[in-house]
Amino acid sequence: MKNKALLWFGFILSFLFLALVLKDFEVKKLYEIVRHLKIWPLIVASLIFFVSYTLRAIRWKYFFPKEQSIDLNLAIGSFFIGNFGNNIFPARLGDVWRIVLLHQRNDTPKSLVLGATIVERIFDAIAILLSGIIALLCSNLPQVYRYTIIGLFFLVVLSIFVAWYLEEKYQNKFNFPTRVVWIIKNLKLAMKPLNTPKKFLEILAITIISWEIELMSFYYFLYAFGIKASLALLTLILFFINIAVSIPSAPSNIGTFEYGFVLAGALWNYDKSSIFTIALVAHFFRFLISMIPGIIFSSIWHFKLKS
Repeated sequence: MKNKALLWFGFILSFLFLALVLKDFEVKKLYEIVRHLKIWPLIVASLIFFVSYTLRAIRWKYFFPKEQSIDLNLAIGSFFIGNFGNNIFPARLGDVWRIVLLHQRNDTPKSLVLGATIVERIFDAIAILLSGIIALLCSNLPQVYRYTIIGLFFLVVLSIFVAWYLEEKYQNKFNFPTRVVWIIKNLKLAMKPLNTPKKFLEILAITIISWEIELMSFYYFLYAFGIKASLALLTLILFFINIAVSIPSAPSNIGTFEYGFVLAGALWNYDKSSIFTIALVAHFFRFLISMIPGIIFSSIWHFKLKS
């Protein structure tokens, strides 16, 4: 019953976001937009996006302590399977698939995989918020956007520190809920590799490089439609898309991805119909790139899962 409610909730959210972006969409402009489409930039954009995702798959290995390490093959495979699951299941349930897979194939504690997933999201969130700050500092958009993103950035960092400190110092005095303590302990376990400066810098470097590469993929997606985007616009698109897709929605983030893309383009005064068309094409190619390796790995490992 709970899973059905989650499923319907995701589809409803996707429908609402699609309704928002389709509100002023002009179908007659679609042919004119697609007529000038260049194929080679789409191929380049897709390959660049694949490189970005592969780097994040490699990074996944670094979130596990030495005593519970996973090999590179398992790291890449489980990462792509998780993303494959997010494309076919609502509310990012592919992350659950990744947790179960690592537990069954490598005896990795589910709590540790959950903690590693949260730490992974924290690194990505910080990188995305920084990209948003950079985009807004390089643009003429209202200052309220800058203050909001800067505030979110410091809120994320401060929340992590406060939760960590309170659980460490005052757990016995304040009797925190068991669920909260469990999550924080998993975070500490997953952050154990980060105690080594070298490991921390490696994860940070891979995170920054992977997101910068993904930024380049958006440049070529836009270039395929004749738009030579500025760095500020690209970082704004990256920021709004990732904020939007963090909301639980229908499989493959249908609706939320398009909404984030269109919102960034609209703030840059681009025609809404044009940006929505670009968003649909970019989403389709990104979908294919993330699905293919996930299908391959899941089919190979399907019969090897431990009982």
